[in-house]
Amino acid sequence: MTLPQENGAGAAPFSASYTTLISTTRGASTATAPGLPLVLTVRRQEGSPRPTVEARLGGEDVTGWLGVGVDGSDRLILSVMISGEGGFLCEDGNRFYLSCKALLDADALNFTGAVHATCADPGHEGAAPYHWQGTADHTFAALRGTPDDPWPALLAAAREGTPR
Repeated sequence: MTLPQENGAGAAPFSASYTTLISTTRGASTATAPGLPLVLTVRRQEGSPRPTVEARLGGEDVTGWLGVGVDGSDRLILSVMISGEGGFLCEDGNRFYLSCKALLDADALNFTGAVHATCADPGHEGAAPYHWQGTADHTFAALRGTPDDPWPALLAAAREGTPR
């Protein structure tokens, strides 16, 4: 599976923006507070049938800390684990997520997940995570199931390993 081509070159990148909510306390089962926005960008590298994925969380590029996989039900799993070199993200004492995971629904229009550590609350081993959820913007929803839908190719690439 490949992404659509434009003029014989690589396909134009496609981004899906997710509006997110996060729980106000660890261990809560519902998310009610505004969370950091998540933007996923899918690109096709010229000469490669395998797309790549980039991620921005709260406006910051977290692609270098991004892991992508597929679970047993063929749903995409995204994980971000920011290590010591990402400490600059906490300089303002903000609530940036240092460790989080999102499991996208089969249609990729929604996700549920967990935030394990933030700048303000790095947590500790065994601490319950914050509940995190997101909903894709209407642009992505409109492409699902069309010939321009990047999702099948991204899933295929994720099955082969982290596409980045």
